[in-house]
Amino acid sequence: MKNLNLFVLFLIQFFLIESLQLNAKEMNSSECKSPQGTFKLSIQELSPIRCFNGATNLKALITVTSGTVTGLLYSWSGGGNTQTILKFAGTYTVTVTSTNSGSKTASYTLTEPDEITISELEIKDACYGGYGQVKLQGVNGGVLPITFFILNSQGQILYSAFLFSNKIPYMGNYPPGKYKIKINDSNGCLFIEDIEIKSTTKAFTNAGIVPSPVSCYQSIDGKYVSTPEQIIPGVTKNFDWVLKDVNGIIIDTDCCNPSSSKDDLKAGTYTLEITMDQCLCPKLVKSFTITQPTQLVFSGQKTDVDCFSNATGNIILTTSGGNGGYKYEWNTGATSKDLIGLKIGSYHVSVTDSKNCKSNPSSLSFTINQPDIIENSGFVIKDVLCFSQRNGEIIQNIKGGISPYSYSWIDGSQLANRDQLLKGMYSCKITDKNKCISNFNYMVNKPKELIQSVDTILPYTSMQKGAINIDVTGGFGQYFFDWSGPNGYKASSEDIFDLMHGDYTMSIQDENGCVNEKKYNVPLLTSASNDEFKSVYYIQYSDRILFKNIPIGHTNAARVIKADGSLIQGSSVLYSNGELQMDTKHLSSGIYFVQLSNLTHSYSFKVNIF
Repeated sequence: MKNLNLFVLFLIQFFLIESLQLNAKEMNSSECKSPQGTFKLSIQELSPIRCFNGATNLKALITVTSGTVTGLLYSWSGGGNTQTILKFAGTYTVTVTSTNSGSKTASYTLTEPDEITISELEIKDACYGGYGQVKLQGVNGGVLPITFFILNSQGQILYSAFLFSNKIPYMGNYPPGKYKIKINDSNGCLFIEDIEIKSTTKAFTNAGIVPSPVSCYQSIDGKYVSTPEQIIPGVTKNFDWVLKDVNGIIIDTDCCNPSSSKDDLKAGTYTLEITMDQCLCPKLVKSFTITQPTQLVFSGQKTDVDCFSNATGNIILTTSGGNGGYKYEWNTGATSKDLIGLKIGSYHVSVTDSKNCKSNPSSLSFTINQPDIIENSGFVIKDVLCFSQRNGEIIQNIKGGISPYSYSWIDGSQLANRDQLLKGMYSCKITDKNKCISNFNYMVNKPKELIQSVDTILPYTSMQKGAINIDVTGGFGQYFFDWSGPNGYKASSEDIFDLMHGDYTMSIQDENGCVNEKKYNVPLLTSASNDEFKSVYYIQYSDRILFKNIPIGHTNAARVIKADGSLIQGSSVLYSNGELQMDTKHLSSGIYFVQLSNLTHSYSFKVNIF
């Protein structure tokens, strides 16, 4: 029963409070209507905050507008349940609850001055033996007017200013040391910042420039790296760079780094202006040079093949400039500098250096030539005209190779052409200017010996006239016949007829003008009863024939005639005692006729020589 009564009481209070809240009309002050009373709620700042991050008291003010308001309870945002509370800058809410008049909530924003700060403070350290610098653009925050001080480490005021604007810049130079910046505003708020001006340990002279050359002639990949010496112990300073070319034109800038570099420079002289960031050192100006290799150039000298089909050509290259470490690429696949032992052909080469720089010219081409083969086309061989002559000729027509030529014949001659040659094989070694050798063989021929021989000779008798039939062999080409005989006889045929007895001479000439001359005899055959020679007889010896009983004064000729009718010029001696001795040592075995004759008659004796 007791619990039920408490629950009923709780419901009554709940609906009473809800009714009061629904009737609230204000934020900073409100009126509560109840049978007991009404009140207004507001928040009062008892005093303003004077300095940044300061605090002041806020008070919840209750104004009773009617009736009686009792049992007040306070609840502040952020904590607190008293009517007055200490707060920093910010927005706060307080809720006041009356036991008989409901509750009310009010809000209040507590402000403060902006924080006193220095705008863009820059401390530049002193360069060795010099002054540093304190520089700022103004003061932010606080309440104007303000008083600005710079004090040394002993508290002595080195500079002061009374400022009605916080946008007034300041710059002052001081020796190395520790200093304070002190600012007081109109509210008595104080700002203090400790600063220190340091000093370099040496003069700013080392730009630390390391240039790197251009890799290839006229390339644009030269580089520099500048890392100036840090001359403040324990402090890494940054630098500002201005890069100028030889004409003073700015080509690059860099800022706020301990080092700087650029890697797209061409060969030349450059100036680097370096300013030490946050240090009152004079600008350092240094020049440096980006070098480049000389132009990679190459040339070549070729040597042609000395003799046809040899492999003695050479290409010798001369390379200079670039970076060394040359690499060669031939169209043959070779990678050597020079090519030795080349055959005829076209050769192309390019060269690069150790940094893959191209050459000028980019490549070279060579044509290895060779002399034509040494040949003797159109040579002329003139054969020996006649069998026993020495008039053969060889006329050479040497071409190819490299003139002049030297000649070496197998018989020792060194003439280019030959004459007065016999039949035979002749060899000539031709050597040209390059010592190339070719051998040529020539065959000088000659016609067979021009020979005439009797076929038949018909003697002159009382019954018939004589005739001479001959055979001709050898020589060259067509034959030309020329007969001569007794009483001015002439004929041009090969065989002759209707001849008187006597001696006939045949002169044969071939197309080469070779001549063969021979005598023939057409004998006069008379009866064996011829009284003048009837008593003649002969004795045959091994080396001679002796005729006896020859009529003295009647016989004036003795001829030896072969069986074929050809006349042999034998030797004979006619003695006054009627004997005739004829030498036969030179005669070969066979049948011969010995003819004895006088002015009107002749008589032939058949003799067998063994």
